Amino acid sequence: MKENNKIFLRNAKLSDAEKLYHWRNSDSVRKNSFSPNPITYDEHLKWLKKALKMPSRYIFIATLSAEDIGVTRLDITNNSAEISIYLAPNKISQGLGKPLLSATIYWCENNLPNIKKLTAKILPENKRSQKLFEKSGFTLQTLEYTKTINGNNTYE
Repeated sequence: MKENNKIFLRNAKLSDAEKLYHWRNSDSVRKNSFSPNPITYDEHLKWLKKALKMPSRYIFIATLSAEDIGVTRLDITNNSAEISIYLAPNKISQGLGKPLLSATIYWCENNLPNIKKLTAKILPENKRSQKLFEKSGFTLQTLEYTKTINGNNTYE
């Protein structure tokens, strides 16, 4: 990224739906998502309409030199915010992840002064995001283990 270019965050709008749908359904985004299956446009539109109305959720489109390059989301609970980010598929591996995360943190610090803690949930195989958040001052706090049960387990 050129040093004199800054990433700006603008509020996502319903008119961004098609672009966000294509980005979200791309292989590069889905493989690092907690919901990795493709979704239909109707499912996406229903989610986006609801998400844009939530007072505890902020969804931003990141822009660089007047070009949309990614998405960042903040979900607020009390004095903490969970951050979720992803880049447009054609912007991955261009050194934009750290500036996108920095822009999100900066926005949060300057617009939500009651927020004292930022968290991010990252899949274990998403080493690139883990490294990004660690380099940005985040520390690993917990590991979560899950098991899908289906009634076929036996008591031993």
